[in-house]
Amino acid sequence: MKKLKASLVAAALLTGLLAQATPATALPATVPAANVSVQATGILSAKKTVSSKIEVPKAKTKVVTKPFRTKQALRIPVLKGSTAKNRKLFAGHVNTMVVAEKRFLSKWRSGLSDCRYEAYLGASVSAAVYKSRYASVTMTFSSDPGCGGVSHSNPRSFTLDLKTGKKVGISTFLDQDDLTTKLATVANLATKDSCAAMTLSDTWASESNRGNPIPRPDAWSVSSKGVRVSYEKYTIAAGACGSPSVVLPWSEVAPAKSMKGAVKSRVYVSDFKWNKTWGEYEGNVVVLSTQGRKVALLKGALLGHEASFCGLGVRSGRDATFLDQYDTKTKVKIRLADSSSNPKLSKSSLKNGLRLATAKETQIAKSYVGSTNAIRMCG
Repeated sequence: MKKLKASLVAAALLTGLLAQATPATALPATVPAANVSVQATGILSAKKTVSSKIEVPKAKTKVVTKPFRTKQALRIPVLKGSTAKNRKLFAGHVNTMVVAEKRFLSKWRSGLSDCRYEAYLGASVSAAVYKSRYASVTMTFSSDPGCGGVSHSNPRSFTLDLKTGKKVGISTFLDQDDLTTKLATVANLATKDSCAAMTLSDTWASESNRGNPIPRPDAWSVSSKGVRVSYEKYTIAAGACGSPSVVLPWSEVAPAKSMKGAVKSRVYVSDFKWNKTWGEYEGNVVVLSTQGRKVALLKGALLGHEASFCGLGVRSGRDATFLDQYDTKTKVKIRLADSSSNPKLSKSSLKNGLRLATAKETQIAKSYVGSTNAIRMCG
């Protein structure tokens, strides 16, 4: 059985069978300005609604002398509104992160020599109350032990459920081990962090690492824009890049529980006919596969046995976003005809004679590509 060969020519996607939407607008990865106030209305009980917000004041600079002389410039987020219990829990979690970072700095300094200079500890903050319920914070600490020019940056985070008073894990919002999340991380860093992108492009291009080039984030937080993932210095990029951080839009990630179930596929063809000269079928084939919110799109030519695009991603309602692991900067947005478990492509996506394949055409196409499961082919 002949199988379709993957191609690195993702540029072919720009023409042909499917109308490609413009790349998603880059989301800013900047730290909120001083005195940021993120408003939300938190439903804390069935009877009472209390306004909640996180304020991030300007950094307070001070110099401490114990256990060694250190200049501190920390921005400490504060939960406003909500309940007294939640405010206390929130402050406790913030304090835990600060204490942990101070201990890290102290241990680091104790293992170095020539530490005759003043140490430094600072922190930038990204914080929001998401969906009136989740108070989410990432503090990115910058430290210098005062030992001859070495420095470090390290993110720490927590997300507090204002309804239950408990911390929640990242799995509530996305599957950090799924290839769709890793693709979203690479794609967004590639367009929003030029320094980290240089390292990631080399790593992603390695056959031995493809499909799993990025470790789990060291910190994360959520907002209306998406999930911000952050990495410790040196984890995924050169030290000059600091602590890479980027927002993954909600349209590009999904939790594991929403990407389970049977894989369902629809096959589309155009210019499908028998080529007497070559003694085989020719034409174009597009396979759309879904597994819950996970989606995959494979596009190629039968006669050339070549795929011009093989993208994996997620869908939100009728909108699907596909990311190509062979071209990390490529994002393809497609409008689906419906939001069922086995959706069709919308009419606006059917270009140049593209149509649903008949049962016979589907079997013939399968004999060429090896499978009509695009999630397996593109994953």
